[in-house]
Amino acid sequence: DSMKWDDMIQNEIKDYVSSFNKEIKELNSQVKDIYNSSQKDSLSIFYEDSKIRKINQKIDMYYHFIDVSKSLDLNDELRIVESKVLIIEGEAGSGKTHLLTNEMNQLISNKHKSLMLLGGDYLSDENIKCQIMKGLSLDYSFDDLLEILNNNGKVENRIIPVIIDAINETAYRNLWDSFLPEIYNKLSELSHVKLIVSTRSDYINELSDGFICKNYVHKLTHNGIFDGSFDSVKTFLNYHGIPFTPVEMFNDQIYNPLFLTLYCKTYEKENSEITDLYDRLLDVINKNLYKHKESFMRSLGYDKNINVVTPFVLELANLISKNNKRVVLLDSVLKMTYWDKYEIKKLPIITFLQGEGIIHKYAFKDKEFIRFAYDQMNDYFCAKAFLAQFDDKDTTLSHIENIDFHTSNINYFLYIC
Repeated sequence: DSMKWDDMIQNEIKDYVSSFNKEIKELNSQVKDIYNSSQKDSLSIFYEDSKIRKINQKIDMYYHFIDVSKSLDLNDELRIVESKVLIIEGEAGSGKTHLLTNEMNQLISNKHKSLMLLGGDYLSDENIKCQIMKGLSLDYSFDDLLEILNNNGKVENRIIPVIIDAINETAYRNLWDSFLPEIYNKLSELSHVKLIVSTRSDYINELSDGFICKNYVHKLTHNGIFDGSFDSVKTFLNYHGIPFTPVEMFNDQIYNPLFLTLYCKTYEKENSEITDLYDRLLDVINKNLYKHKESFMRSLGYDKNINVVTPFVLELANLISKNNKRVVLLDSVLKMTYWDKYEIKKLPIITFLQGEGIIHKYAFKDKEFIRFAYDQMNDYFCAKAFLAQFDDKDTTLSHIENIDFHTSNINYFLYIC
């Protein structure tokens, strides 16, 4: 019905849009004639400017009408409806997970069937389909599950969505290269099941162009509702019951929605300094590790009283500091002494910390790099790692004097002081 409605609307307004464009062309011609006029005395210029302003106001009005007509165009919506796979991309903290969980809540409240999976749950290098079915504790294949969902969709006469959130958080991301084309081919045989996946924008380039460019795969960028303004920060803090002070606005990271969320989650009234956020954040992340990966951590012989996050962060910071850059090769991280000391599987922990928003992994020129998620976080932990090397004040001061001080490491130097 929406397709028929769109055709009807577009047919009704197309003549109006055409007439608007003709009017704009005529008005632009009038402006050009005025500029080409030979009269250049002050009075003539005054009247000419007045005419041009009035003509430009009319042009702006017609452009506004055309924009309104474009807003009635449902082409993007129709492409989404017709697609078999919808890829939602967006920057970290833009609200992709929030968007999908809201959609799931609506489906559940309306008693509609759906399936939501979390990319960060898949920590092994086993086939994604097998990992999904093990996670669901089902003893048949993933393709069989899709067939069952499709049959349910036929009975209820509705589409059943399979949602996989944050595929960039999977430990072995290359597994999606085979999974996505396979599930696309399977969905092509099914009429009542569709796939929705979300990912950070910086991972989208790792997906096969051949897959993304398929006819029934649609990519959508989600920017969220956070506009990074003074008022939006104030509203966000008010929502979490945190007193708003203008001092916070001098921290450029406060405009990042993910950082702001972390700040609100770890806020303490008695200790509200933004720099103290990071120490509290490591404690919170360590608790989250045991909360969400309890069986995984137990299998490694750890309990919630052992902090395995802070040692990793400090050794990473020390590695980055020695590299004199804000990034370090993933290969170097995988060789840290931390792994031998704690005997923890490497990629699952790195992926978990990436999902928690503390580190960021990216590829450049066929190499993978690790960095802290925020520059301020980098400066703080590198300073902390620097100070941890020395036992007394005199030794510390002597090494501070040897720091190659420049504009790019001012915050690092201040944190040390």
